[in-house]
Amino acid sequence: MKVLVTGGAGFTGSNIVFDLVKRGFETYVVDAFHTGGEEDLEDASGSVRVFRCCAGDTHSLGIPKMDFQRTLSFR
Repeated sequence: MKVLVTGGAGFTGSNIVFDLVKRGFETYVVDAFHTGGEEDLEDASGSVRVFRCCAGDTHSLGIPKMDFQRTLSFR
């Protein structure tokens, strides 16, 4: 199952991401990296696709069109 986590590089979001990866979810992260960084997701690298964007800038995401069954949002 595919899961998109917004704000997934911060403290709370990254812990959610690690749990989802451990459970076998195909995990995608969208974050502006204001409070976290890609290095916070290094332990999950290879299992997570990370996209950088600014709030409200959905055109620059470049996320391939896909069917997400669940969307989790953390701020």
